[in-house]
Amino acid sequence: MLIYFDWFYLSSLLITITLIVLFIFLFKKGNFLSLTSLKYLLAWNLFSILFTLNIIYFIGETYCRFFLDTTDSFAISKISQRWTNNHVKFNNANLRDNVDYDPQIKKKRRLSILGDSFTMGHGITDPDDRFGNILRKRFPDLEVHNIAFRGASSVSQLNAMKVIDSIGYEYDMVLLAYCLNDIDHFRGVNTLNTYRRIQLFESRLPLIAKESYFLNTIAFRYFALNEKDFMEYSNTVLEDYAGSAWHQQKEALTELTKHIESKNGKLVVMVFPFLQVDSADYKFYEVHDKLSLHFDSLRVPQINLLPIYKSDMGNDLTVNNFDAHPNEKAHQLAANEISRFLEVVLK
Repeated sequence: MLIYFDWFYLSSLLITITLIVLFIFLFKKGNFLSLTSLKYLLAWNLFSILFTLNIIYFIGETYCRFFLDTTDSFAISKISQRWTNNHVKFNNANLRDNVDYDPQIKKKRRLSILGDSFTMGHGITDPDDRFGNILRKRFPDLEVHNIAFRGASSVSQLNAMKVIDSIGYEYDMVLLAYCLNDIDHFRGVNTLNTYRRIQLFESRLPLIAKESYFLNTIAFRYFALNEKDFMEYSNTVLEDYAGSAWHQQKEALTELTKHIESKNGKLVVMVFPFLQVDSADYKFYEVHDKLSLHFDSLRVPQINLLPIYKSDMGNDLTVNNFDAHPNEKAHQLAANEISRFLEVVLK
């Protein structure tokens, strides 16, 4: 925790101590309280307001700096960035996990999970609470590799597979944990502008809000609640499945499937729904149908997550109100569904 005790916090602490000492001195001496002059009364009131605001600020700064440990969907807040630095540790393959990976299969079977930040476990403090790590514990004869990274698209996942080919990576079962924004590579200019606007949040803040965890948190939440595309980001994805981006995405998914099969891998797909929206208001059912039909045409087995999530969508499946990634409960439910599939396949 001492790493957060920097010059900025030290300055805040010294100012707070000075004001407390001054407040006690003035209160005991009673100068301001005993004089009836308007200017002294105003001075006392202004000092009291300043003192109160500083105490509120210092308590907030201490809480946000030392106790608040959480994330946001885009990792743009100071607290979310600190969370990443504290909890995301990489293995020998430069992937988030607490075990190292070997290119050659060392156990009876291997499950390679292709995914993005959903699979990587953004917002999941303990990597063993991710569905991939849960599967590793449940199936001790199964190697589980989480080939997942933030911002991954279907195109970047294909490129990642080509990279690991060069080191002699051996394929067995490959689970594509598809997120609906994996179409990002083919999205239009408006979408790119949305990303840029969100990512520029911190650069537009005054210096004090960049240094203060408390002020940064207030600024972030104001931004998030007033930036429509932050809280309703999923809506910006919907239109891409109705236009040319979808045709390009189908080609990318076909190429990814053929590449895995060419390496003697057996592809399985599961599609994560956007979990922050109540199932009654969910707009992506047709998108799930499109994806299902396309993978059917490729003869790729599918694990359907919609039925197990449907009752809790919009309620208790995301990390927090500002982070739409799946939480521990959602990962547990996904692991249960994949386990049912693996119990049949691994017989």
